[in-house]
Amino acid sequence: ASLPPASPPLQLLTVERPGFGISTPFAPHDLPHSIAASPFVTTDVPELLATLAIPSVLLVGYSAGGPYALALARAHPALVKATAVVAGVAPCPAAGVSAGMSIPFRLLWLANSYAATSW
Repeated sequence: ASLPPASPPLQLLTVERPGFGISTPFAPHDLPHSIAASPFVTTDVPELLATLAIPSVLLVGYSAGGPYALALARAHPALVKATAVVAGVAPCPAAGVSAGMSIPFRLLWLANSYAATSW
């Protein structure tokens, strides 16, 4: 038995975060102070969807894309009908959070923490 086609049919659109894949990275002086303030969230994705005449989306953010998906959903509730985060990550500034990590993971965590701070 075959499943009936989706009604309306779903389309898949993938968008890369700035600086990943073949997308243009932010210039160092243009780095946003937060994901929510990122032009990717505030203008880029909404403008792309408007250009493609896509009125609303079901959004999935994977890994480090999770915070971007959540920021998009919060900033544009009329545009984002549902959001899923798969294997998401988030900043974790809690004291002692790296105490049980091996040295290599602790170094990666510290480097990521430093990179995530405001410039």
